[in-house]
Amino acid sequence: MAEEDLQTLLRGLEVLSAFTDREDLGISDVARRLALPKSAVHRVMRTLANGRFVEQTPSRRYRLGLKILELGNLCRLRLDLVRRAQPTLESLSNRAGANAHLAKLDGVEVFDLLRVEHPAPMRITRNPMLRRPAHCTALGKAILAFESAARVDEILASGLPRLTRKTITNPDRFRDELARVRRRGYAIDNEEFYAGTRCVAAPVFDDGGRVVAAMSVSCLITHLTEDRLPDFAALVMDAAQHLSAQLGYQASTAARSPS
Repeated sequence: MAEEDLQTLLRGLEVLSAFTDREDLGISDVARRLALPKSAVHRVMRTLANGRFVEQTPSRRYRLGLKILELGNLCRLRLDLVRRAQPTLESLSNRAGANAHLAKLDGVEVFDLLRVEHPAPMRITRNPMLRRPAHCTALGKAILAFESAARVDEILASGLPRLTRKTITNPDRFRDELARVRRRGYAIDNEEFYAGTRCVAAPVFDDGGRVVAAMSVSCLITHLTEDRLPDFAALVMDAAQHLSAQLGYQASTAARSPS
């Protein structure tokens, strides 16, 4: 980022912070508070208004816009999701004897919102920001299976790079894999991201039926053996359904059984 762009960004943030104790402000008010020329404040306000970060009132003053409300709601929902998920994720980790994760989709990656590490002493990490490609992780596939076709196309357009010899890199095979996830209600990463590790994940839905996250357990293949996959899948699905119910989701069909 160029120095001039950085200064413009910082000035925009300064202007937004001026609204901490007033619902609306005029250009002169902001200029006085920040010790800036009115012309500079006017330019910043115009840019912020174009992005819906502020809006002009009938009296030609400014107030925070809908974009700020949207961002605030996203932050609130994420914090609420993590708060609600923690007890369920701790229980899942204990029951499975494995690490448990709560993650969201961000572009072509998934990133952890919450991670519970096993074995004891249990360590809980909020917002660990561990990012992984969505196409080769159970978390990513569990979310993408219930996302829009456009979102899946975005993943395919970015490519399906091979991380291990078991990574699915063929677009048709990947679509088939997502269809299989939808049918059974859970996804598997069978050494597709990291050799020697398996992961099982299930989607989490909100009160509008939208997929908002996924929960998973992951551990070495010596612990999560193929014959134990149905048991692990049942545990993960139960935890994800419990969290979904807390978020107001009401399933229209009977819970799927692992197969």
